Amino acid sequence: MVSCSASSIGGIFVTVCFVLLQEEALAKIQHFRQQLTSGQSEFAKLASEESHCSSAKRGGDLGDFGPGQMQKPFEEATYALKVIIPPLHVSAVC
Repeated sequence: MVSCSASSIGGIFVTVCFVLLQEEALAKIQHFRQQLTSGQSEFAKLASEESHCSSAKRGGDLGDFGPGQMQKPFEEATYALKVIIPPLHVSAVC
């Protein structure tokens, strides 16, 4: 996993990247999963603290998106997910 950040210093653009080895990335993922499944942390809190994505400020919420709006591997994985909680149907509108 490569993480990069870009900034401007005195008009000069600088990009800094670091490489996270596969073993390190898997260990981080397993640690995050343990925190979530044990109730030690909530997803939004963890995403806000650990994510390098702009969605961190929204607790990891990517918002609504449709086909072709995300990177292909992410989109394919997302659409392959099974629905965990079925949609709620209501008979009245408030």
